Amino acid sequence: MTTIQLPMTDHAAIRQRQRGIPDALLALLLRFGTRKRGNFGTIRAFFDKRSRARLRRELGVKGYARWEAQMNSYAVLSEDAVVITVGHRLMRFHRR
Repeated sequence: MTTIQLPMTDHAAIRQRQRGIPDALLALLLRFGTRKRGNFGTIRAFFDKRSRARLRRELGVKGYARWEAQMNSYAVLSEDAVVITVGHRLMRFHRR
């Protein structure tokens, strides 16, 4: 699998290291994750049921099992696709 190279703020890089989110998981999140409009012109990328199913089909059962425990991760992107921050979802995102 090739990794996606997206521009990332210093804040996002620090948070990624602090929260233990590997580059490969972030690449999967940005490739397969669901994207929804967030606050102040941002875009949230996260794994929902549909994106998890797509990822499972792509990686196979064993490949998916490797990442399944970390599927609660999310990323916040700017409108011009710069990763602003990453983290772990502790609660559901509210839909508008």
